[in-house]
Amino acid sequence: MIVQDLKHYSEFFSEYTELRMQENRSLLLAFVNGNLMRNEKNTTSGVSARVYKSGSWGFSSNPDLNSNAIKSIIKEATDNATFLDSRIKKNTKPLPLEITSSQKDFSTKKSRLNQKELIDFTEENGFYNFGVFFTSKKEKKTSSFNYTGYSMRNLNKELMEGGSVERLIKQSEEQINLQPLKGKFIGDIIITPECLNDFIYFLTGITLYDGSLISGTSLFKNKLNQQVANSIFTLHSKPVSDEITNNYFVTDDGYKAFNSTIIHKGDLKSFLLSQYGAKKTGKDRAINSGGAYVVEPGTTSYREMVQSTEEGLLLCRFSGGMPSNNGDFSGVAKNSYYIKDGEIQYPVNEVMVSGNLFDLFMNINAISSERIDDGNSILPWIKSTGFTISGK
Repeated sequence: MIVQDLKHYSEFFSEYTELRMQENRSLLLAFVNGNLMRNEKNTTSGVSARVYKSGSWGFSSNPDLNSNAIKSIIKEATDNATFLDSRIKKNTKPLPLEITSSQKDFSTKKSRLNQKELIDFTEENGFYNFGVFFTSKKEKKTSSFNYTGYSMRNLNKELMEGGSVERLIKQSEEQINLQPLKGKFIGDIIITPECLNDFIYFLTGITLYDGSLISGTSLFKNKLNQQVANSIFTLHSKPVSDEITNNYFVTDDGYKAFNSTIIHKGDLKSFLLSQYGAKKTGKDRAINSGGAYVVEPGTTSYREMVQSTEEGLLLCRFSGGMPSNNGDFSGVAKNSYYIKDGEIQYPVNEVMVSGNLFDLFMNINAISSERIDDGNSILPWIKSTGFTISGK
């Protein structure tokens, strides 16, 4: 930090003079493919003087900050102004005399990591991603497009065996013969792990992140340690767990990430605020940036969930926008199935589903013991009640 008081040099001013001093510090670390290629720490500084004489300006600068350099540039700037005035002779009035000075320090007040600590604080991760888009066709009939994928640390198993690939491709074959659903009813929905991932992102997106909490639109803003879901529902974010393949170790704003429990047995335990969001709201910064979601398994099998459903929908894919701030949502159920009297009846042709996101999680009445691990999350099937399901 510059500590010199430039007022000490005012005795060398013979005309209107502006004297400025500046120092900038930078640290550069560059990595290529995980290898450190550049490690530089630089300091640049300088002092400049600008002198006014009868309408002419003289200027001089020097990268050195010592006393002799400062005296020298004052003299050089004054000489330059005097020389220009002798040639141009504008003969304008002198500027009003007003002695002012200011000092601004833009350096951080927080302790800085040294270069070794910064180099050690790097993230390295390696895994394989597999993704597939697919449809099925028989004669002139074609099923709706679907997609899935997963992450893995090795290639020890067949690609069809990972995530939900085999199950969803089998469903694609069944969905060649869609049937319309007639009428409208209030019923249950069983949400598949793939679809549950979307609804978790809906829930956290409108309640736990910076935007909704800073604006005050989040209905969870005053719900910490209060119930926001059924007591059988527990949601973790595990970015540094060995359970998650596609994990991360540094938050979006540069802090070391840790695993956290967001909802424990229905009670909200953590927001997902960045450092900026925490300062704006006065709440605690989250210890991770969300994602890498793991939902605790239940005690009911997927088959038992279907068998206990009087009438409802197996919701495999939801096509709809982000729910409103009050949680209301409406959209199209794609690649989904109609359930009646405890049995899956047939794949349906774009049925409308509407309800409330907060009610969905509060009214969960079953969570499957089976879960799907796609390397990005580990999620079960969940069953909830009270949704409007509309056919043609």
